[in-house]
Amino acid sequence: MHATELDVRFSDLDPYGHVNHAVYLTYCEIGRVAALEAVGMPLDRMQRDGFHVPIVEVLVRFEQPAVLGDRLTVTSVLTELRAASARWEQTISRGARTLATAWVRNAITDSDGRPCRGPAGLAEALDALRG
Repeated sequence: MHATELDVRFSDLDPYGHVNHAVYLTYCEIGRVAALEAVGMPLDRMQRDGFHVPIVEVLVRFEQPAVLGDRLTVTSVLTELRAASARWEQTISRGARTLATAWVRNAITDSDGRPCRGPAGLAEALDALRG
C-alpha cells in the first residue's frame, strides 16, 4: 500500500465548487505514479526500457465531494498482477472520510502498444504495494 497526499486546487473545481469528477482520475494517476516511484519502478525508466502502462479500465464510486482547501490522501493498493496487466484499488479520502474509491486496470505493453510481460524486477517491486 502507498499513500500520496495532495491539496485541492482551484483549477480542480467544477461550477458547483466541488472537485470535478474527471479530476479524481488525475488524483489516482498521481497516486499510482508515486507508488511506482516509491518501489523503484518510475514510469520514465520503464518508458526508456520500452514499456508502457496505459489504463484500460476504470470504475469510480463517488461518496462525498472534495472542495477547495481540502488536503486529500490517495491510497493505492495493488490487488492483482498478471503477466501483462495490473489491477489497483485506490481510495481518495479527507482524514478518515472516504470520498471516492477507484478500481483501475492498466495494461503492460511494449512501445508499439502490444501486450507484454513487464520489465525485470517489476513483480518483485510491486509486492510492496499488494493489499
